[in-house]
Amino acid sequence: MGVKIKRVTKGPGLPGAQKELEKLLDIKVGVLSGTGEHSNNTRGQTVAEIAFWNEFGTKWAPARPFLRVTIRENRHLFKRMVKRLYKLIIKGKLSHEMAQKIIATKAMALVQKKIVSLQSPPNSPFTVDKKKSSSPLIDTGELKNSISWDVVK
Repeated sequence: MGVKIKRVTKGPGLPGAQKELEKLLDIKVGVLSGTGEHSNNTRGQTVAEIAFWNEFGTKWAPARPFLRVTIRENRHLFKRMVKRLYKLIIKGKLSHEMAQKIIATKAMALVQKKIVSLQSPPNSPFTVDKKKSSSPLIDTGELKNSISWDVVK
């Protein structure tokens, strides 16, 4: 379960600039496929399934979006980053791969920070008692530690 960071605006520019900008932004951030079962699973649930249930909610638990909200809250930061990095790429001072790594690493860190700081909606008293913690998205730390990034292929 990940979010693609891929938003390109149309407009005039250098020949091929649009295609190069699209390549720069072809990254995904989140709990990516192949992460495996969650250590506290009761029925073989994967970390990605648990991330999905937290992001969108279930019949029994409210949504606690951490991926979409993080990207939306930081869209202006990402726009500024892309603009600065793209200028460095055009000048030949930075590779596309390094720019992708910079953007994705920042997005990954912000998502992890959101997982730790999210407090609403709060856990039920039963869950707080069971987890011995009131932090809704932190139990074992596995969700936070499973956030990663990759280039969209």
